[in-house]
Amino acid sequence: MKVRVFTFVWFVAFAIGLFANNATQNLADDTVRYNGFGSWVDNWYTELSIGGNVLFSKDARLNNGINNLTPNITIAAGKWFSPYLGARIQIEGYSAAAGSSAYGSYIGDKLQNGIFGNNDPIRDFVNIRPDGSYVYPIYFMNMHADLTVSIMSLVYGGFSNKDHWDVIPAIGLGYMHVFGVKGMPNADVITTNFSVMGKYRILPEVDVNIEVKTTLMPDMYDGRLTGSVVDPLFSFTVGVTYNIGGHKFSGKDRVVPRIKYVDHQRVNDKREESYVKDVPSVSVDNSELVEKLSNLERRLDELKQENTYITVVANKSGSVEELDDKVIGTVLFDINTANPAVEINNQLINVSALLDAFPSAKIQLEGYADEETGTPEYNQKLSEERTAYVQNLLTTKYNVPNDRIVTISYGSTKKAYTTSLAEQRVVVLRLVF
Repeated sequence: MKVRVFTFVWFVAFAIGLFANNATQNLADDTVRYNGFGSWVDNWYTELSIGGNVLFSKDARLNNGINNLTPNITIAAGKWFSPYLGARIQIEGYSAAAGSSAYGSYIGDKLQNGIFGNNDPIRDFVNIRPDGSYVYPIYFMNMHADLTVSIMSLVYGGFSNKDHWDVIPAIGLGYMHVFGVKGMPNADVITTNFSVMGKYRILPEVDVNIEVKTTLMPDMYDGRLTGSVVDPLFSFTVGVTYNIGGHKFSGKDRVVPRIKYVDHQRVNDKREESYVKDVPSVSVDNSELVEKLSNLERRLDELKQENTYITVVANKSGSVEELDDKVIGTVLFDINTANPAVEINNQLINVSALLDAFPSAKIQLEGYADEETGTPEYNQKLSEERTAYVQNLLTTKYNVPNDRIVTISYGSTKKAYTTSLAEQRVVVLRLVF
């Protein structure tokens, strides 16, 4: 019966997390998912939780109703090695409500030849009921090392900055110390620990969580031998997780978003409509910038179709001076993310073409964030992630060498444009010689 109860609770926790994540997950083509290992210094976290314990030992039934519920305090520290797999050290405990009948063998009454007597030292400190039974608290600390798995990363093929929900099962071995208080003998036993945690990210570094846990302890942990194989302790907690520095998974296994090929003319015709749809606050001045970019794209396409692109541009008198330090593209990002708000494929095609035409040129990526997104430090980090996103696309999809890319991240210390907050969430592409 106990196994069925635990299984049902875990299944409900998993189902709720899976449904919520499916309802809120945005799997658009511009979502970047990371499925590789992070560095040793990244993806560490700490947790603090409070909740309750219910002991299901043979004589725990002697406690009635709310008396079975005792406090639980949990602290933990862990690391995610990849979006799928992690490990943690968790320390939990305080008290559990136990009971004893009139008869038994007690490890506090050790006789010769390894035999235990029936002299119960706890009876001198508790109220004895008419039937000889009594109830008493057990004070303990359980420290265990667990292996953790992210179910949502497994389901969706990696971690994305747009993810909020996660379900994390854990399994591990631990060491429990029972404190000798009021007749209770000191005890040190090995425990087996199982848990399922449901998490929701409220900030890039902060999650709230609910966790249900089962700890299996040998019969002797409470000083009384009843003939049971193990005594299970059920716990549930609510708490907060602080991800130090947020989530950072990068390297060769980084997944670059799949970008569908779209006809250039259609993109040019729809670009202004896309800006208005995705970013309602963009001003008229930004539309003029979009028009300039569209005209540049049309001209580059015409030159490429005429097969005279390189010679026409390279032989034009004064062309290098005119193009030096000129903005040739702008990538607009969704608020508080490193995910572009609109299609950027055509802009990067043009950047690659210009760099081919001018071997001495470089592309300078300038990242920005609006001042209302977060603190100056957070905005600086966000702008760096945005420039890294564009740089990664240029190097992996368009074969632009890294030594021809210069990145500068201003955070919210400078403004790319001065018309609206939406226009501060950009990476500006500038051609430099």
